[in-house]
Amino acid sequence: MCFKRLRFRKKMDVTRMETPLENSALRNLALAQSLKWGKEFAVLSEANLARRCNLPAREIERLSEFIQTVQTNILAEIYEASYDVHTQCFTIDTMAAVSEKYPWIDNANLRSLESQGRYYAWHG
Repeated sequence: MCFKRLRFRKKMDVTRMETPLENSALRNLALAQSLKWGKEFAVLSEANLARRCNLPAREIERLSEFIQTVQTNILAEIYEASYDVHTQCFTIDTMAAVSEKYPWIDNANLRSLESQGRYYAWHG
């Protein structure tokens, strides 16, 4: 397998030898897009992702499906499952749990997931 260079608009330059699903920079880029607030809230636009990185449509689709599954699992299995409605507290350190289960997630995405996870657990 040869090295392939990916270029991103935000000056992210990644040399990789793995597939897109194995590339943590691509996963974090896709996750960050899916966590955006505003009119793009909770939408991982495959077209937007395709503009940001040079990948075949099938790889973009696989990456999008993977990120949506990860995000759903984090919100359901970590945040909602560990929220105690009686005490209005979490029974575990949620950020540590996310980081342990998904060590590839960067700090910026961990903070966004923490904010959104707590919001949805509280307002669930």
